[in-house]
Amino acid sequence: GNARGAGAAAPERGKASSAADVLAEQRQLAATRCEACGEPGVLAEHSRALGVAVCRECCRNDPQRYELVSKATARADYYLSDADLKALPALRKGNPRNVKWADLRLYMRGHLADAQDKRHGSAAAARAKRDKAERAKQERSAKRHRQEASRGAREAAAAAVVDKAEASAAHEHVWGEAESANDPDNEDLRRKKCTVCGCEVTFEEL
Repeated sequence: GNARGAGAAAPERGKASSAADVLAEQRQLAATRCEACGEPGVLAEHSRALGVAVCRECCRNDPQRYELVSKATARADYYLSDADLKALPALRKGNPRNVKWADLRLYMRGHLADAQDKRHGSAAAARAKRDKAERAKQERSAKRHRQEASRGAREAAAAAVVDKAEASAAHEHVWGEAESANDPDNEDLRRKKCTVCGCEVTFEEL
């Protein structure tokens, strides 16, 4: 009887401990002062995942520092590599598009700006490198398209030669309309051309 009683009481102690931990964290967040304005009360997500003590109002008023952005936005806006991002704290959230997909990783803009300066020297330098890489990518794409177009034109020309040769090899001539051969010595001389193979013959009109 005593063993069952002890077993039944364990979950209650666990719940009480969990509730006490939550309450302790809430008290700590409420007492922690915002790094921007100095007022007590900071956001749990920024504090837990990012190690940043900021209140809701300052987070809203300074998005250039405290806004959270996706990995794709971080790479595009700050020209950072996956290795750069792995070194930064990130807030993990379930993917809203599909729960089976990998969690989203959200990064704070302030951390991204610091990493950008460390890697590239400045935002302007990062933009210059990104633009240069984009131009090089476009040039490679244009060159590839030109090469494909040139190859296609050569293949089409070769196919036309083959088609003409095959048509010339064995077919029944389809003669176009006869016209003057423009021979000053023989006004009755005419010529006509096969519309399939281009074969031309001259003859004297009776």
